[in-house]
Amino acid sequence: MNPIIEKILSENISSKSLISQGDFCSTYKIVDNQNSYFLKCSFVPNGKRMLTAEREGLQLLENYKVLKTPKIICYESSNGTDFLLMEYIEFSRKNDLFWQNFGTQLAKLHLNTFDTWGSGKNNFIGDLVQKNPKRNSMSDHLWADRFLPQIQLAFTLGYISYDEKMEITSSLQAVIDNLPKEKASLIHGDLWFGNFANTQNNHPIIYDPSANFSHREFDIAMMSLFGHVPLSFYTSYEREYPLKDHWQRRTSFFQSYYLLVHLNMFGLSYKSQLIQSIKKYKKPI
Repeated sequence: MNPIIEKILSENISSKSLISQGDFCSTYKIVDNQNSYFLKCSFVPNGKRMLTAEREGLQLLENYKVLKTPKIICYESSNGTDFLLMEYIEFSRKNDLFWQNFGTQLAKLHLNTFDTWGSGKNNFIGDLVQKNPKRNSMSDHLWADRFLPQIQLAFTLGYISYDEKMEITSSLQAVIDNLPKEKASLIHGDLWFGNFANTQNNHPIIYDPSANFSHREFDIAMMSLFGHVPLSFYTSYEREYPLKDHWQRRTSFFQSYYLLVHLNMFGLSYKSQLIQSIKKYKKPI
């Protein structure tokens, strides 16, 4: 792989160090005589499709020039390994100014609204295919393209029983039927703490997206699923694009999508958290 990268960069690689070893991809810091780069490699069968979808998602977000994304150098495939080469960016600690800036900029991203739901291009959430047909109905998009496929997969894999499947279905559908109306927003789509960061001068950066035109509260909910989001973020966000009434009560509803995804990817360790999330919205919200 190194010779291919050296040909692309027209420079000799002086060092290559492992950053992380994930379930689907490995990442490295590449250094040549001039610059540092971020290399993401995938060895799994869907690697090419996953990295292609990631590249397309980054390009989609970059087109709107609201939030910083890593600059893409190239995508290549070599000897059964697919890789994405991007600029390397040094991260800084998330501080209050970062959270204020991030709230403002994420709201501005979400202010790109659309009458249709779904991008028309399938992508991935983790290593699971996420379908994005264009739809005119928010309810159809949320049910048919988000929750239903994950519920069916969890049942097929044996993670939930038939009775649990029916209970989850009825609970989710009751919420969908009572959601306030919104237009679709351009969203990151997988905005957990590992997919956004602070850079120098407190400029937020987002990466590894599952970008599409969907409900903006997916991003808001995912941010707080595995981490604490300070009040300064929400204050800045709502100053730009106020959330609909009772959005806090809907957080567990949108989080349940990601918990279903984690259940299907990683197994039963996420089931109890999913069930607890569903219990929070037993009453219509």
